[in-house]
Amino acid sequence: MNNDKRINYGSAWDEIIEAYFIDMIKFLPDISAGIDLELPYELLNDDFEQMTRYVEFNQGYTSKLVRVWLNQQEEEWMMIHLQVQGGYFEELPSKMYKINYGVFERYGKHPYPLVILCDDDKNWRPKQFSLGHKEFGSYIEFSFQNLKLLDFNSKKRWKELEASTNPFANVIMAHLQAQNTKQAPLERKVWKTKLTHRLYEKAFLEQDVRNLYKFIDTALVLPEPLEQEFWEELKQFESERDVTYITMESACD
Repeated sequence: MNNDKRINYGSAWDEIIEAYFIDMIKFLPDISAGIDLELPYELLNDDFEQMTRYVEFNQGYTSKLVRVWLNQQEEEWMMIHLQVQGGYFEELPSKMYKINYGVFERYGKHPYPLVILCDDDKNWRPKQFSLGHKEFGSYIEFSFQNLKLLDFNSKKRWKELEASTNPFANVIMAHLQAQNTKQAPLERKVWKTKLTHRLYEKAFLEQDVRNLYKFIDTALVLPEPLEQEFWEELKQFESERDVTYITMESACD
């Protein structure tokens, strides 16, 4: 069973991005349209960790450099620099630019910069960085795309998530309900139950159920008495379906 030694939320995001990167990209149709979604992506973790070891993101959850294959004939592949940002960070645009330039120096190609904004400020939407003296004709303008998770809190976008079979929809829903229920533990338990049951209702594979539940569990932490209730109800729920995708694995931890 879960206990107070829950894995770090940043680590949970790191694991989710590595497992469901393409599923996340599908929420950005302008990008996904140009990518061959059937070919495997490549996580350039070792190189990227070396390049970014002195670049710190305040409230950053995880940062990845990923090679993907394109549908276009002019260029076979490109890299995507993804930053998952947990909260406001004034230096985010300059840090994104710094990493972009570092990747260019290493590979001779600029990566596509993308930020998942996980904060709760609807007005914070960083997307560009400028450097130099525009008035003298010597300047750099750098822009990047962002995916604002808070936008999915609207009724229309939430219905889209509920209807979706994309695994990453569960990640967005869990994150948003973690924000929405910070001061409401009983409501949080209801949502933790709903989102966990949803994994079975959408007929996800066993490993996907485990992966996605691990994120849900980390995002929607409950007080111990409610956690005990949730756990007993989950065991009953799995028993009725004659599976132990979650309860058996956790019992072995």
